[in-house]
Amino acid sequence: MDGPGFFHQHPDKHHRYFHDRRLCSRSAVSAARDQKIDWIGIGLLAVALTTMQIVLERGQRENWFDSRLIVLGTVVCVLALISLVIWELIAPEPVINFRILRNAPLAIGSAIGIIFGIALLALHSFCLNLHRTCWNILRSRQGW
Repeated sequence: MDGPGFFHQHPDKHHRYFHDRRLCSRSAVSAARDQKIDWIGIGLLAVALTTMQIVLERGQRENWFDSRLIVLGTVVCVLALISLVIWELIAPEPVINFRILRNAPLAIGSAIGIIFGIALLALHSFCLNLHRTCWNILRSRQGW
């Protein structure tokens, strides 16, 4: 591009840009102020996902349910997930809108997607283990 820049060559565009930006930013700020944030739902979701991640990451090292940390993490995760679902069903402005699953085709499609996802993950893990045992390939060479 030659010259000092786009706004210098087109001064009317400079005015339109800042005028539109001023109008957009006002409406965005007022909309953000009016919106209520479901902090309890966000907190329950964070607790559930954090404890689930800790349980899944440390479970193998801690010998799964022989460890008090894993048992406590599992209990906290399950309670937080149950509380999250109940809270989100009664909250006026939920973070996760479970009420949308009242639509039967959407609920059935979501369930089918979850089932297929679990089946594909299980099949993938099974094939990798079968491949490793049949041809005596180390996990480090297999991509684990």
